[in-house]
Amino acid sequence: EEGDEPFLVSKLNCSGLEDRLEACAYEIGTECPDEQVAELTCVLDEDITIRLNDNEFKVKDPYSNEYQELKVRDEYSAGVFCRALLFEVAVVNYPYDDGPIFDCRGSWRPQSCSQLYMGGSSIDCYHRETVAAQLRDGTESSGILYTPVPAEDGAEASVVPVCLGSDDHVIARIACVSMGFHGGFVAKTESQAVEGVHPVCDPERQHPTLWACEAATFETCATVGEVQCLKDSE
Repeated sequence: EEGDEPFLVSKLNCSGLEDRLEACAYEIGTECPDEQVAELTCVLDEDITIRLNDNEFKVKDPYSNEYQELKVRDEYSAGVFCRALLFEVAVVNYPYDDGPIFDCRGSWRPQSCSQLYMGGSSIDCYHRETVAAQLRDGTESSGILYTPVPAEDGAEASVVPVCLGSDDHVIARIACVSMGFHGGFVAKTESQAVEGVHPVCDPERQHPTLWACEAATFETCATVGEVQCLKDSE
């Protein structure tokens, strides 16, 4: 990306020694028809081939040689695949669907994952800065809690307040962890009628971001909260 906006490049020329695309030679600003936009295919080993197109992951079936939607058993397995493609945040799209899945429990790389034929869930991978919560009107580690919410049809995500009650410490913890803190809690709340979202997060699951919580719906908040995030030493 150049600044905060994605851009198209042409005449991309890499020597093979670069550790990122920005280090290769390229030209910026070229008009690129949709049919000429490159589709990325990553070969993780000779048996596992992952294709990424518009943030949709597909895996090649070794028997039919056709690409199917990549599905995993749980959040840990999703993280294994996302990290392999240099994304920091993995979001599992529940509920389960039928079909072959990958189970990466006990593994740290896709090549060691087991392929099972049972129900699984598709995944989305994000860079942390895209989905991390935000603190406003405060300090680096405290403030009124806001969160990005996904938009349809590839539109830019909007950032809205989070409706918080005095006991919504699970939401505060997940939000703080998504920003790189060790944890967090609701420090105080105030009455404020504002359009926002109230995520419903399972305290037994390790949600990587508020995006991953289920039943996050738009509503008129009765209260918003100031969150205090904790560093490792606190």
